[in-house]
Amino acid sequence: IRTLKENLLWVRTFDTVEELREALIDFRTAYNEHWLIERHGHRSPAQFRREQMDSQPMAAQMQTGVSETGGGTRSARPSAPRPDAGASQ
Repeated sequence: IRTLKENLLWVRTFDTVEELREALIDFRTAYNEHWLIERHGHRSPAQFRREQMDSQPMAAQMQTGVSETGGGTRSARPSAPRPDAGASQ
């Protein structure tokens, strides 16, 4: 969030919400594809993500739910059965 504020929101003004939306999309693309991040070994977030996905077995990739666009993760862990499941009353 700080990077977004310092490099876009605090340095530009926007006349419309649509103009802001387009600037945010452009910033996201530039950040993910071109910015080099020290903690990622001076690679872009997209490059780091691709390399991480290439190093994981296919089953692990499916479990994490990570998309190519970096849409985040979701838990693929099944819920634990309830202790009373299947008990007749």
